[in-house]
Amino acid sequence: MTHTSMLAEPVGWRRSLRHPDLFLAEFLLIALVVISSLGVFMRYVMNTPLVWTEEISGIVIVWMTFAGAVGLTRQNLHARVELLDEFLPSTSRFKAGLDILLDIVAVLFLVPVVIGGWDLIAMLSHERTPALRLPIGIQLAAIPIAGALMIAFLSAKVVRAGIALARGANP
Repeated sequence: MTHTSMLAEPVGWRRSLRHPDLFLAEFLLIALVVISSLGVFMRYVMNTPLVWTEEISGIVIVWMTFAGAVGLTRQNLHARVELLDEFLPSTSRFKAGLDILLDIVAVLFLVPVVIGGWDLIAMLSHERTPALRLPIGIQLAAIPIAGALMIAFLSAKVVRAGIALARGANP
């Protein structure tokens, strides 16, 4: 992100509305800090441990991670091996084609993640968390939901880049 594009980025609540996935990840990070701090305080200061803090922290970590992954994918900041960029021709059309190919590979990777996530939820639908007796699907649902959102963002990006490439424009 260039310096000028950072200046154009909205701040405050407008930023949260524009990036709800990253807002959710940030909110969950704050919740994780509060819940973990409460657990430590109650255990070591009050000598009365809360059994549910670890359970909620685990759920929050999973959702925070997947919400962040969706946000990074949407903003095209997801992890990517750029080794091919170094060794292949550096024309913008070629790079655009390579970006499309890599996004298609990412989608092909995410499809079994979504399917496996739903299968995992179905397989463990009878399971509950030990302390709060919450359905384990609450935690596992982050996998297929985030995967489906990432597929949607990547697919839209591939379509936009493919149209731009076909028109001869710089994607």
